Amino acid sequence: MKVRGFMNKQGFTLLELLVAIALFGLVVGLIFGIYNSVLSVVNNVEQTTAFNDRARIVFEQIQRDINGLYKGRSGYLRAVNSEDAGTDSFLQFTSSTHLSFNSSLPPVSMTRIGYQLRSNGKDFVLYRSDSPFQFGAQNGAEDLNLERNLVLCEHVLEFKIRYMDYFGRELESW
Repeated sequence: MKVRGFMNKQGFTLLELLVAIALFGLVVGLIFGIYNSVLSVVNNVEQTTAFNDRARIVFEQIQRDINGLYKGRSGYLRAVNSEDAGTDSFLQFTSSTHLSFNSSLPPVSMTRIGYQLRSNGKDFVLYRSDSPFQFGAQNGAEDLNLERNLVLCEHVLEFKIRYMDYFGRELESW
């Protein structure tokens, strides 16, 4: 009986190694593509959610202000559409809604609220301003300081307000 000193070792050929490396590269490429797609979708969803949250906050503030609308003896409601006046659109009214951030000022029961839509060239910016309403004083539009505005929304493409009466009929103006 003859014993061989050389054992029959079997290994991979160069071609088999190249095929395995190519398959591995293909799988890694597919996984990377799927990962990028998922990250892109997640990023788009986060941006859309953030945009919707900002819009919801703006509309909730407008709703709170309008819910407190006061058009009694001294209050007023005034709206100007930019198409009509050749200027920035604005809506001003007396409301019982007010957020006071200065505790040293006396509390007020009524506030003059103003919303203004200003063009910045390519789109619009929606501003909100408020000032205490003083009963017995002349509280015209000139009293509302439109330079002390809070930016509510930037990159606004369109903002329309429909005027409706008690019966739901749409009107041309207030």
